[in-house]
Amino acid sequence: MKARGRYLVGAVLFLAFSLAWTQAPASGAFPDFKLKAPADANQAAYLGLAPESDFKLSDIRAKVVLIEIFSMYCPYCQGAAPHVNRLYERVRGSAHGDKLKMIGIGAGNSAFEVGIFQKKFAIPMPLFPDGDYTIYDRLGDIGTPYFHLVRLGPGGSLDILFEHQGPYDDGDAFFKTIIEKSGL
Repeated sequence: MKARGRYLVGAVLFLAFSLAWTQAPASGAFPDFKLKAPADANQAAYLGLAPESDFKLSDIRAKVVLIEIFSMYCPYCQGAAPHVNRLYERVRGSAHGDKLKMIGIGAGNSAFEVGIFQKKFAIPMPLFPDGDYTIYDRLGDIGTPYFHLVRLGPGGSLDILFEHQGPYDDGDAFFKTIIEKSGL
């Protein structure tokens, strides 16, 4: 009887953690962080910013931003990188490319570490360091990768439309969900 109870508790915990990893509830406002625009003129232009200027997320010229929280040391982030690259290219090539932008924030990663990750995995989207975990901590100490779909509203408001923790299995379904949740 004791062994059966332990298996049941283990199964329930496994299910709870599995569900928490694959889908987190979306609600509330997203913090409007201050970052430095990419030095790369093309990446800065993609976001509608001047290179190397300070900006807030609400300054990005888009209706919606998909933000990936990653770490260069996270094996799941490394494995997801090619899928995220394909998603980025798909978004850019779609009819929604001017309204939907993508960025990545490296939790606990310095600018140097983010640069290594970007180069190693040929990441085309703008990536930003969060070396001191300031952004990561304000988001609630989440796992990586973690995706936030955020609407840039009037007056600088940032509303969370959708969140997803962990790698996604089906890029087509994830793209479709992003478009549906964004209302684009």
